[in-house]
Amino acid sequence: MTNGCEKKFERFFGIPVDKCGQVLIISPFFGAKLFSAQLNRACDFKGMLFHGVSGMYEEKKVTFINTGMGQTFTADCVLAQNAQKIKAIIFLGAVGALQDLNISQGVLIQEAFFDSDFFSELGLLSRQDQALRFGPDPELSIISRRIASEQKYELEPARVISINTLWQQEPESARPFINRGMQAVDLECAFLYAAAARKKIKTAALCYVSDHLIEKPFWTDFPPTERSSLQNAMKKLAEIALKITARISE
Repeated sequence: MTNGCEKKFERFFGIPVDKCGQVLIISPFFGAKLFSAQLNRACDFKGMLFHGVSGMYEEKKVTFINTGMGQTFTADCVLAQNAQKIKAIIFLGAVGALQDLNISQGVLIQEAFFDSDFFSELGLLSRQDQALRFGPDPELSIISRRIASEQKYELEPARVISINTLWQQEPESARPFINRGMQAVDLECAFLYAAAARKKIKTAALCYVSDHLIEKPFWTDFPPTERSSLQNAMKKLAEIALKITARISE
């Protein structure tokens, strides 16, 4: 990484690139408080685009980065990393179910597709003749599911399509996705995996089901029991991610 890139990295993240752990946990909306309470010598950082916390977990350095929602920030967070230093990236997020998944259920994103139809509807031409899909590192997938099982929280493999809008996420938009065999929608995973593939960084996306596009979209009211189960799912994924970082850093 050149001096110019190092300076840009520190400006964007608020932390020098050499102060990050070898395994990163990143998320669009998981809060740093979920991690700082479990880290020794925790130190917060905040840059122009990203913020988070870095500290020690089981004598291993851990860095959590909040990317903010959306594919651009998530992809930029990955593209900014030094591939010679970073062993792996664990992404924590949420998906909206289309079929075969229940609210608060844990999933490991096995296949993530780009929503090329969205660009066509806007009149933007696509040079791709077929749907692009990306997936996690196989070894990291096995480790993630094994640790999740040890923590009594199963991660089911899932196929998602990364959409480009929340406003147009309506129940009637679900049918075309279901016809293509998708189980859920999200905003970031296809871009995350594509950026990781470009950088050759091992990556796995672990998510929980936050809503159901047809039966209970995210803007509807959830009863207290479901809100509690969603909060518990977030906490469980945070714990699993920390366990993964310790295992990979060994």
